[in-house]
Amino acid sequence: MRKEIFLIDDDEYSLFINREIIAEHTDLPIKCFNSGIRGLEYLQSEQSVEQVLLFLDLNMPQMNGWEVLEAISSLDTKTGIQVYILSSSVDIKDQLRAQDHNLVKEYILKPLESEVAKNILT
Repeated sequence: MRKEIFLIDDDEYSLFINREIIAEHTDLPIKCFNSGIRGLEYLQSEQSVEQVLLFLDLNMPQMNGWEVLEAISSLDTKTGIQVYILSSSVDIKDQLRAQDHNLVKEYILKPLESEVAKNILT
């Protein structure tokens, strides 16, 4: 089974740091995207990936995390996708909305901590 980890965040620094933290706990390929649009395009074009763990930021220009989730929900794909919201938003509305979404496994406040990544990946 081919598995990959996706990081979607418009902040390059966050992408770098989160990639490093996640890489400490897995040998799985990690793909970083600085926009939801780029992440979706890759997901649609990459048919051989069977499972994706997606760490998704909410507050992004062009296409925010909620829009990415809706687009993923409507994809006709055989890929199993597990989403971990990784956001700086402490708004309870965002947290409740994430709990209600069937693809979202967990809502994580930034910054990503090594122990949290380890628990998700093991």
